[in-house]
Amino acid sequence: MEQQIRDLETRYVGVYNDLINELDRIYLLRRKTAIQDEQLLAIRHQLQASLTMTIPLSKAASIGNESTDLDLRLHEMLVTGRQLDEQVIANQNQHLDQMTRLSQLRKEFFELRSETRCLVDVLRDRTHNMPSTPPEPTESVQNQSDVARQNERMKIVLTALIVQSGYQGTCTEIDEWLRICGG
Repeated sequence: MEQQIRDLETRYVGVYNDLINELDRIYLLRRKTAIQDEQLLAIRHQLQASLTMTIPLSKAASIGNESTDLDLRLHEMLVTGRQLDEQVIANQNQHLDQMTRLSQLRKEFFELRSETRCLVDVLRDRTHNMPSTPPEPTESVQNQSDVARQNERMKIVLTALIVQSGYQGTCTEIDEWLRICGG
């Protein structure tokens, strides 16, 4: 009889542990995140088990009609432990949200960096292919002012791209471009 009870308790602990693992997987899938740190997942399981056991222990301590000092102290400790566990879970959820946001921002950064590199290559090709002689005097004054405004806008956009993407100071050609553009 005693052995059967131990076997049932062991099975219960195993099934409960599996349940907690699956609930965590569902939670993470719903949040569209993957946890990389197994230790963090183990802490989540411990906290969940602790929260689950606090209520039955608290009820068991208050079953008797007479509340001893030990019962009251145990109850206070259980309540305090539950509050701390809930706070840790909230902090872990916040940490998980921040890690997800960081991952999204990194992905965005790498996409923008790739696009910026392509734009810099295109602009570099255009500057190398620009004729060194001024345009022929047959163009109208209006057309020349439009071209000058477009060139100024391109210089501003290029300067902003270089500075925002962090290429400033990484290459002598880029620094030369910035010097020419007045950036």
